[in-house]
Amino acid sequence: MSASPAVAAAFQDWKLAEVAVHYACPCPDVIMDQLTDRAGVLFERLQALTPANADDMLLQVYPILVREFEPKRGEPPLLLSMSSLNNYEPAFVDRLNRQLASVCPAIAEAMSVPHQTPTLGEAA
Repeated sequence: MSASPAVAAAFQDWKLAEVAVHYACPCPDVIMDQLTDRAGVLFERLQALTPANADDMLLQVYPILVREFEPKRGEPPLLLSMSSLNNYEPAFVDRLNRQLASVCPAIAEAMSVPHQTPTLGEAA
């Protein structure tokens, strides 16, 4: 089974918007506001689709998990991190990352986006 084309495309759009927010930081507030608004619109668009199978559902749930397990600054932008709302064990978060990546290539690709490299003037 694989994700339907509509959900796969909507997931890709959301992923690119989230990565754009990550790589744009720091930037002027007006730009960041537009980028985060766009990512929010694409999140809602993905969530509004009707899943046709389990892969579709997984692609729709993953952005919700990213919001719950928001990556910290300096970490890969779409790799689940420790939750600021709940006290999950680090081993649980690591296992969740591995299991999600092993069952869904699109999520594995999203998780593999590297963290932002230092800009000129920052230590390498």
